[in-house]
Amino acid sequence: MRMMRLKYKLRTLICKPDEYDIPKIPWGYIGRFYFERTGRILGCQSKNHTQCEGGLWTCERCGKRVCWEEGSMDLPEICDDCWVEVKEKGVAWETT
Repeated sequence: MRMMRLKYKLRTLICKPDEYDIPKIPWGYIGRFYFERTGRILGCQSKNHTQCEGGLWTCERCGKRVCWEEGSMDLPEICDDCWVEVKEKGVAWETT
């Protein structure tokens, strides 16, 4: 139980570093190290690709933070998962 709480706190800290005022953590170094090892940007929540490009942006439909590898030309403001739900499955835009 304790380990699960620690994993949740670490995941929250990594995905939303701007919400915390912790100047001691060298986010630039950690982010570069993580990218070199995994090919992913630290904080990218996508499960649709293995390599990241560009910066992070937030999907307007679900709120997931993803990199520029996500998105489409016809609905650039939503992530790939939301695009499939809206365009392919016909789910309403407001539904999450």
